Amino acid sequence: MINPAKQELSEGIRLHLEGNLPEALACYSRALNCSPDNPEILLPIGAVLHDLDRYDEALAVYQRIMDLLPASAALYHNRGNTLLALDRFEEAIDSYARALALMPEDAEALVTMGTAFEQLGRYDAAMKCYEEALKRVPACAEAHWNLALALLRRGEYLRGWEEFGWRWQKKGYPTRWREFPAQMWDGRPLHGRTILIHAEQAFGDTIQFARYLPLVALRGGTVIVECPQPLAPLLETIQGVTQVVTAGTPLPHADFHLPLMSLPQLFATTPETIPDQTPYLFPPQERLHRWQARIGSDQRPRIGFVWAGRKSPDPHRSCRLSDLVPLANSANASIYSLQVGEGADQAANPPAGMDLIDLTGNISDFADTAALIAQLDLVISIDTAVAHLAAAMGKRTFILLPFAPDWRWMLGRNDSPWYPTVRLFRQTEPGDWQGVIGRVMEELKNVPAKGKIDGVETLES
Repeated sequence: MINPAKQELSEGIRLHLEGNLPEALACYSRALNCSPDNPEILLPIGAVLHDLDRYDEALAVYQRIMDLLPASAALYHNRGNTLLALDRFEEAIDSYARALALMPEDAEALVTMGTAFEQLGRYDAAMKCYEEALKRVPACAEAHWNLALALLRRGEYLRGWEEFGWRWQKKGYPTRWREFPAQMWDGRPLHGRTILIHAEQAFGDTIQFARYLPLVALRGGTVIVECPQPLAPLLETIQGVTQVVTAGTPLPHADFHLPLMSLPQLFATTPETIPDQTPYLFPPQERLHRWQARIGSDQRPRIGFVWAGRKSPDPHRSCRLSDLVPLANSANASIYSLQVGEGADQAANPPAGMDLIDLTGNISDFADTAALIAQLDLVISIDTAVAHLAAAMGKRTFILLPFAPDWRWMLGRNDSPWYPTVRLFRQTEPGDWQGVIGRVMEELKNVPAKGKIDGVETLES
C-alpha cells in the first residue's frame, strides 16, 4: 500500500533538488498533513523555507523539531545556516559546533562556521576552520575556495592564487568550466600565435583583472578577449587587445586560451608586484564627447555616488542613498548618480537635502558609465563594479566598505595595491555606515569651490 506522506516527501525532495521551491514546499506541506510533527518532513520544510529566504519561518520549524526530540547534526547544521543568513553569527557558530560534536566529519559545517567567524572579524578563527575542514575532507572545494579568499585577504597571494584554482569545483560558482579546442596557456612566449582570454565571475572582477591583458600581449601574440556585452566597448580600449568578442557569440580560432582570473597566478602576483599602472581603461571617444555635451559647464566640483549593489554575493555591502545626505551637504559640489540596477529607484525621489543629478537613464553599458565618470572629479562608491571602473580609469575614488570586506581590499589599510587613486573607508562595527560617512566628510572638508579636490586636478583646472 502506498504511503501518501512518503510519496509527497519523495516528490518534494525531487522538486527541491530541481530548484522548484514553491512546489517542493507544497509537497512537503501535504506530507506533513498526512504525518504531523514528523521530523523527517519538518527538516526539509525548514530547508526549503531557508532557500526561499523565509528565514524566521525556517528557524521556527527547526525549533519545533528540537521541541520534539534530541537534535541531529543535520538539524544543527541547517539551523546554523539560517542563523548565519539572519546575521546572528555567534548563535550560528554555536549551532555549527553542536553539529560537529555529533558529526565531526562534516567539513561543510566547518566552512560555514568559518564564514560566520569572518563576519565577526575573527579571521584567524576562520582560517583554522577552513584548514581543519581540509584535514577532514582534503577535496572539499568549498573549503579550498574560502581558504583562497582568506589567504588573499591576508596578503598571502602566492598560496592564495593556488587555492583559487579550486573555484571551478565549488558549488554555485557563477561561471561554469568550459572545454576549448585550444590549449590552456601556461605563460610561454606566444611567438605570433593567438590567445583567447575569457572573462569569468562578475563585472567588477573582469574590470579589475583586465589589467593583465597588456602583459599577455607582451608575450608576443594576438590577444582576443571574450566578455559580457556591457563590458565589450570598454575592453576594446585596452592596450594590446586585438579583438573583443561578446559572450555567447561564435569564437574565432585561437591557439591558446585561459580564464581571465587565472592570470594573477600565472604571473606569480604578490601585493608588491600587482600591475598597478592606471589608467588602463578609457571611455571610447565618441561616448566621451556625447557625455561632455550632456554635462555641459559646471563650475563646482562634480562627485558621483553609488550606494547599492546586488545582495549576492554580499548583502552587507550596500547602504541607502539617504545615508549619503551628510556627504552631499558638506561637499560643496554637484552630486551625480552613478547608480544603476538594484537601488537605482532611490534616485527618483532623493532624500530631503540632496540635490541629485540623475542622468543614468542615458547609460546603456559600461562605456557610457566610463564617459560619465570622466566628467567627474571624485567617485564615492560602495564596493561595486563602478568603483573598480573609476579606479581603473585613474579617477580619485573613495570606496565605502562593510565590516567584513571582500578579499581584494585586504585588512587594516586605507589604500589599495590594486588601485593607486583609491582611498578605503571601512566600517569599524558591523552595519555602521554613519562612522564611515563621518570619516569621508573629514576628507571632504577642504574641497574648494572648483579647481582641485584634495590635491587632485579636476577637469576645470
